[in-house]
Amino acid sequence: MTPLLRRFVFACFVLSGFAGLVYQIVWVRMALASFGVITPFASAVVSIFMLGLALGTWGGGHWIRHVSGRLGTSPLMLYGVIEAGVGLGAFVLPPLLSAARQALLPLGGMESGLYLAASSALLAGAMLPFCIAMGATFPAMMAFIEDHEPEPGGSFSFLYLANVIGAFLGAVATPILLIEWLGFSGSLQVAALANFIVAAACLALAKRLGSPANSATGPARSAPAPKRLPATLPRGLTRGVLFLTGFTAMALEIVWMRAFTPIMGTLVYAFSGLLAVYLVATFLGSALYRGHRARGRVWALRGLLLGLPLAALLPVTLTIPRILSPLGRAFLPIAEALHPDPTIWMPMGAVALLSIAPVCALLGYLTPMLVDQDAQGVPERAGRAYAINIAGSILGPLAAAYALLPLFGSRVAMLALALPLVALLIAALRGPQARPYRVWAALCALLVGAAFVQAGLYGRSFEEGSHIQGAKVRRDHTATVISFGQGFGRHLLVNGYGMTVLTPLTKVMAHLPLASLEEPPRRALVIAFGMGTTFRSMLSWGIEAVAVELVPSVLDAFGEYHADADATRRNPRATLVVDDGRRFLARTDLLFDVITLDPPPPVETAGSSLLYAEEFYALALGKLTPGGIVHQWFPDGVAVEPAIREAVLRSAARAFPHMRIYRSRHGFGLHILLSRQPIRVPDAATFIERLPPAARADLLEWSPPGTDPAAFIEDQVLGRELATEGLMGPAEGPRITDDRPFNEYFVMRRWVGPDTRNGNPEP
Repeated sequence: MTPLLRRFVFACFVLSGFAGLVYQIVWVRMALASFGVITPFASAVVSIFMLGLALGTWGGGHWIRHVSGRLGTSPLMLYGVIEAGVGLGAFVLPPLLSAARQALLPLGGMESGLYLAASSALLAGAMLPFCIAMGATFPAMMAFIEDHEPEPGGSFSFLYLANVIGAFLGAVATPILLIEWLGFSGSLQVAALANFIVAAACLALAKRLGSPANSATGPARSAPAPKRLPATLPRGLTRGVLFLTGFTAMALEIVWMRAFTPIMGTLVYAFSGLLAVYLVATFLGSALYRGHRARGRVWALRGLLLGLPLAALLPVTLTIPRILSPLGRAFLPIAEALHPDPTIWMPMGAVALLSIAPVCALLGYLTPMLVDQDAQGVPERAGRAYAINIAGSILGPLAAAYALLPLFGSRVAMLALALPLVALLIAALRGPQARPYRVWAALCALLVGAAFVQAGLYGRSFEEGSHIQGAKVRRDHTATVISFGQGFGRHLLVNGYGMTVLTPLTKVMAHLPLASLEEPPRRALVIAFGMGTTFRSMLSWGIEAVAVELVPSVLDAFGEYHADADATRRNPRATLVVDDGRRFLARTDLLFDVITLDPPPPVETAGSSLLYAEEFYALALGKLTPGGIVHQWFPDGVAVEPAIREAVLRSAARAFPHMRIYRSRHGFGLHILLSRQPIRVPDAATFIERLPPAARADLLEWSPPGTDPAAFIEDQVLGRELATEGLMGPAEGPRITDDRPFNEYFVMRRWVGPDTRNGNPEP
C-alpha cells in the first residue's frame, strides 16, 4: 500500500470515528428526551451501540469476503456503501425514537419493569441497524488493506488509532461547537455529511482501482504472524482478557459518571470532559502501541496486566474528599493562570478526571495489541476478536446501571470492577514463562490490597456524603440521594447537587397560582417533588394533588423533611408518581387547574431544557383547564446568564399569551405565571380570603406567632411584580426548543462574547 493510500484510509477512519461519536452523543440525548432522563437509558444506548458494533465486526468479518467475491468488487466499494448506510441513520433514527416514545405512553410510569424493558427493546430496534453498519466498517476496510498490504498484521490497530482520533474530535466538537451552533438535527447532518464524503471518496477510488484478483477467490488468505510480535498467552485466555477488559472499561465509564457528578457538577460538559479524557488516553495508549509495534518492542501482556488493577483503583482514591480536596487546592494556581474564574475549570473535577487516564491508556494499548495478535491481519479473525471485546462492553454498562450502582454506590462499584482485572493477572501468571513477573505481581497485590483497605475502610466518597456530617444516603437506578441537616438547615442532594431547602417560597409556588384562579380549584400537579413542601401546600386546599418525581429515592426521603409525610401519603386526594414529568403530561388524560414546577438546578443542568422548551409549554397548555395556570420557578440571579432567562420567557410566550412575573422575597428567583387567559392575581386581602383555613395555616406554618397573613404574602411575592417586557429582551432573540437546548450548551457564546451575567432584575 502506497503512503498516499495509507493516508487516505487513515483519513476515512478519522472521519468515520468523528461521525460515530456525534451520533452516540446526540442519540443518547434524544433517547433520554424520549424515554426519561435516567442512567439506565444512557446505559441502554451505550450497550445497544456496542452490541451493534459487535454484531457488525463479527458478521462483517464473515461475509465481507464472500460478498465482495460474489459481486466481483473491492471491499473498499462495500465499505463506501456501508458508510452511506450509516449516514442515513441521521435522518431515520429521530422519527423512529419519536414514534417509540408515543407507543410506550400507555405502559405507565417509569418505575415499571415492563416500561424499562419495552423502551430498551424499541431503542435496540431503532439503533441496531446503523450500529451494525458502523461495526462492519472495520472488517471491510481490513479486507481492503489485506489486498494491498504485504504484511497486514497491524491493520486493526492502524484503523483503531484513526477511529479513536476521530472519536475524540467528535467528543469535543459536538458539545462545544455543533450542538450550540446547529442544534441536534444540524449536528446529525454534519455527521451524515462526513459519512457521505467518505462513502463518495471510497466508491470513486474503488472504481478507479478496480477489483483485485484475489477478491473473487473466496476465503481470505491468512497472513503469517510477524515473528517479532509473538503471542504471549493462549488464544482462549487472550479472548478472555478482551471480554473482561471491555466489560470493565464500559462499566467503569457509567460508574465514573455517577461518582464524578458531585465533584464536577451536572452540566453536559462534565460528561463531555469524561469522554474526552477517556478518548485522549485511549489514543495515547494506541499510538504508543503502534510506535512500539513499528520498532518491534511491544510491551509484554503480563506486564500490562500488572498495571491495570492499580490504574483502575486510582479514581476510587481520588473521589474521597480528604484526598481529593488537597490535590484540588494544589491545582488551583494552575487553573487561575488559565482563566481568572477558576470555577470554570473546576480544579477538583480536573484532578478527578485525570485519574481515569492511566487505566484508559493501558486499555488503549492492550485492546489493539490483543486483536492484532489474535487476528494476524485476517478480517474474519479480527471481527471475531473485536466482537468479543465489545460483547463485554455491552454487558458492562447494564451491570453498572441496574446492579452495582443501585446496590452499592460508585465507590464499592469501582472496587468491585477492579476484581476481574486482578483475576486476569492471576490467570496470566500461570506457567514457567510467568516466573519473572511473579515478584512484581506480589508487590502489585500488596498495593491493590492497600488500595482496597484505604478506599474501602479509610475513606468514603463525595457521592456517599462523607464530606457531610450525619448524611443519610439512598440509592436507586436513577440517582444517589443524600438528606442531612437539622431544622431549617435540612438539605436535599441528588447526585451530589443541592436541589432545595425548607423555605416559604416553595409554599408560595402552590398558593400563588391557586389563589389567582377565577374558579375554585379541583386538581393540581407538581412536577419535581423536591422536599414535598409544595405538594403538602396544594393538599391543604382540600383538592386532588398529583406529584411526579423522576427519582424514587427523593420520594422515599419525604419523611426526612416533614413529620406528617406518612399522613400526606395516605391522603386519599394525594397521588405520587415515579415518572419523567414531561412524559407524564404526555400520557395522562387528566386536566389540571394548576401545574407548578421547579426544574432541577442549575438552569444549565443536563436535560433541564426539556422543562424549558417550547414543546414542553405547548404540552402543558394542553393539560390545563380553560382558566388554568402554570407556575414555574426560575432561579434568576447573579449566577444566571440573562440570555437564558430571556430565552425561557420567549419560549413560554410562544405557547401562553398571558404571563405575569414576581420576584422572590429573597431576590434570587422568579415566580412565573402562565395562562391562556388574563391572570388576575388578587390583592393581599382578597388573596388571604380565598385560602381555605388549612391553606392559611400552611402558608404561615414557619412564621412567628401573630404574623399578619396579608402582610406576609404582600412581602413574600405580591408586592414584587416585575415588567415582563424588560425581562424577556428582544422579541426575536434565542428560544429553547427540543432541537436547540440553548440553556444547556453555552461555552462558545460565553467565551467568544462578553460575560453578560448580571444581578437581580429590578421591579
